[in-house]
Amino acid sequence: MKFRSFTQGTKAVQFIGALEEYNDFAVLRQKIEFRKRNELWLGPGRKLGEKLFLIIENGKVISFGFYELFTQIQTLSKLAKLKIDLPLSSADLNNELQLALLRGDFETLPLPK
Repeated sequence: MKFRSFTQGTKAVQFIGALEEYNDFAVLRQKIEFRKRNELWLGPGRKLGEKLFLIIENGKVISFGFYELFTQIQTLSKLAKLKIDLPLSSADLNNELQLALLRGDFETLPLPK
């Protein structure tokens, strides 16, 4: 992981050190590793009653979107109607997502069929 500033790195190290499960480097690495991930990540949206989703295929964020809480997103066809494709995935984005995973900002689910 790369950090934008020394203080960001210091905060991340303190956070990692505070959680006992991350004392084992293998567990930490597995938690933030992106390679071969095929998942749907859910997080808070831009406004109340809205959720964010990220589609990750083969370790790269390929698209994102927003949905209302009452919307069912259990199939890829429903996600396809809501998603916005990302042409490129950057290292900065991966770093931010790794930090968000450590903080527990996202719920990770397998990609729906």
